[in-house]
Amino acid sequence: MGLHRMAPPCPEQQGFLDSGASRIYWVRHPSPGPPKARVVLAGPFGLERETSYITWVRWARTLASRGFECIHFDFAGHGESEGSFEDLSLSDWSSDLSTVVARAAQGFDGPLLLCGLRFGALLAAREFRNRRAWAMLLWDPPADARAMLSEVLRRKLASDVFEGTLGERGSRETYVLELEAGRPVEVEGFRWSHRLWCDAARWSLDLPGPSDDRFWVVVRLDGHGRRTCTERDHTAVVSIARPAFWGHDPLVLAQVSELFDHGAAFLERAVEAWRRRG
Repeated sequence: MGLHRMAPPCPEQQGFLDSGASRIYWVRHPSPGPPKARVVLAGPFGLERETSYITWVRWARTLASRGFECIHFDFAGHGESEGSFEDLSLSDWSSDLSTVVARAAQGFDGPLLLCGLRFGALLAAREFRNRRAWAMLLWDPPADARAMLSEVLRRKLASDVFEGTLGERGSRETYVLELEAGRPVEVEGFRWSHRLWCDAARWSLDLPGPSDDRFWVVVRLDGHGRRTCTERDHTAVVSIARPAFWGHDPLVLAQVSELFDHGAAFLERAVEAWRRRG
């Protein structure tokens, strides 16, 4: 398809949904005609939300242009949504996703699909296990929430060294000790809390069991030029440029055509399987 452009196929709608004590911001991307499915996008965490946002919107618009009605949103404490990041944890953000999925299902008799990226993929997997949707597409999910947070802490440590702000903190473990002692730590512009760190220990990648006959795939995003694989055993590998689009300047337009084409083709197959199922 070449470069996926930013122009939306139809006027987009924005609004807020009540979720717990906060209102969360959502954007709906309608398809040009009757939608073949509704797709809820669960995006990344913290700074990765900011750096991946343009690509995330391009993905929503690409799906809309292919006949999928698409909804993306900001977790509480992120972006345009209400809430203080420091007061929130994965359990709160999981509730946000459940709220959006429930709203997307209202008045719609077609298939509901989930797509999660990084942190959002971890939450989407838990939502899918609760049988909220017919198909699930996960892009580069972490093995668990602690692994994800540890990766971000390593980035913070590297940034501190580069900027000369490391001070007496000599390792990632020092930040972990501060969190475990109940002291908040500023990470990439967000204040992490003791509650967030403790809650993360209870979250692992929760994939469906062998008896689940729905459509799902875990896509690993490889930066070494490997060819796209088939979804054998619910896994695939798609090559993307490095640094990944959630880790570089958000104004740089990432080349993700292969990823978009692979993802859209998978969702098309999921819709066809839903139709055959009757």
